[in-house]
Amino acid sequence: MMFYTVTIKPRGVVPVGALEWRIKEDVPTNMLAVKKASEEKGELIRTRQEARLAAAELEEQMKPKRAAKSQWAFEADETLEAYMARARREQ
Repeated sequence: MMFYTVTIKPRGVVPVGALEWRIKEDVPTNMLAVKKASEEKGELIRTRQEARLAAAELEEQMKPKRAAKSQWAFEADETLEAYMARARREQ
């Protein structure tokens, strides 16, 4: 629920009836404008949050997948040349 308070401090003689009528006419219009603006802001926030989530999901999907560990054990400096030299030594 929302409450709306109007405080008026007139500077001199004011036709209270006319002023009261004008405020009474404007309050519903103002309240509808506040409602519309808050709903639009809420929708904008939801849209931005959804866009951030979608971007994060896309970024996660685009990350390179880690290769599964090989069943073969390799030396860190192993090359074809090192392999061939070891094979020659073993012969």
